[in-house]
Amino acid sequence: MEPLFSLCEEFCDCRETLVSGVRQQKARFHDCDYCRARNALIPQAEAQANRAVPRVSAGASASAWTRAFSIAMDELARAAAQRLVIAVSR
Repeated sequence: MEPLFSLCEEFCDCRETLVSGVRQQKARFHDCDYCRARNALIPQAEAQANRAVPRVSAGASASAWTRAFSIAMDELARAAAQRLVIAVSR
């Protein structure tokens, strides 16, 4: 049985494959298109989290901001996936 985290011989320019300044081989399950699509949602999710959670202090609001960011990413990704399904089904 092949290990879950086996590497392929390919490299890409995704941030996820850059570790401590060194480009790593892509993992077998790595999907560059998914990474680009997900990373494109980050600015929107960050803005939503910033509006939802005022920055009181780094420690006090950090966990609330992270939760708001995570929820925003989930909602944005769900909406993007639904649009993709609709586009593909036409």
